[in-house]
Amino acid sequence: MTTPTIDIHNHGYAKKFIDGCRRGEGERYGIRLANDSKGDVLLRPDGVSFRLQSKRTDYPAQLSELATVGIDVIALSTLPYINFGACEEKTVVWACQRINDGFAEIQQEYSGRIYGIGMAPLPYGRAAAAELTRANRELGLRAVQILSSIEGRNLDDPEFLPFFERAEELQVTLLIHPDVRVRRERMDDYYLQNLIGNPLETAVAIACLIFGGVLERFPKLKLIFAHGGGVAPSLIGRWRHGHAHRPEPRAKFTGSVDEMFSRLYFDTVVYDANVLRFLVDKFGADHVLLGTDHSGDMSSWKEVPKIVALDFLTETQKAQILGSNAARLLGLTL
Repeated sequence: MTTPTIDIHNHGYAKKFIDGCRRGEGERYGIRLANDSKGDVLLRPDGVSFRLQSKRTDYPAQLSELATVGIDVIALSTLPYINFGACEEKTVVWACQRINDGFAEIQQEYSGRIYGIGMAPLPYGRAAAAELTRANRELGLRAVQILSSIEGRNLDDPEFLPFFERAEELQVTLLIHPDVRVRRERMDDYYLQNLIGNPLETAVAIACLIFGGVLERFPKLKLIFAHGGGVAPSLIGRWRHGHAHRPEPRAKFTGSVDEMFSRLYFDTVVYDANVLRFLVDKFGADHVLLGTDHSGDMSSWKEVPKIVALDFLTETQKAQILGSNAARLLGLTL
């Protein structure tokens, strides 16, 4: 039987969560939904607002559009700007629980077509571990998305260790996406906050997981990095050299940089066949997964047929990238 084509990096909203906010269920936590001439706006208790896009809950349309390029299955995660990490613990726990409940319903309604990728209430490490357990064991979610940094705290923060420990124990796959809200000086022009900022943010996440000793401590973590791991893969030589010649990168980590990279997985949202070839040559086709970042301005979903046609990939490698790697990491029986 041919493995279906699976999109591991696909964004939407959990409609159940949005509808609940519309009914006022989040008001006691300071979360509410407002409406203006441009549509719905989700409001956090600290005044931060998120403009919602109605297309993000039209799951049949999403599946139909992606089917035109041969995608059979999507792993659906919340858009990364919808997050509550700056809120108090009870608020972020409630939001993540309701979002995860919503993704579980979508997964059930679109059985075999949509798999929900949940949220974890970081920066509260123990609460995040508890919700990860509930999302996996009770709701049947097989993966969780976390951001590359949590309200200015890198992923090697000690408070996050219980969460990573539980993810390893449960063998729940983690999709790590750059925090698109991180602002850097001198990047406000030319869309550089995205074009450079996002890949840089992902590289910082990988660096902290390696040099902070998290990957060494939890060797069985299953981590997928969005956007081909950002700029980190091209820095492997520099990191290896720095680790060998400087004391700072060895303060918490004395292992092999190359070995740590060999444990990581990367999606195909790199926009260039030569970059994709580099990932395959360096880390193996068994560590690269199809992603599209559907359906924003930087989505690569229309490039899927180009991946299918690449002559430097064997048929086995194409099958791995297009579906079997995702099925393995998500524990799917297809």
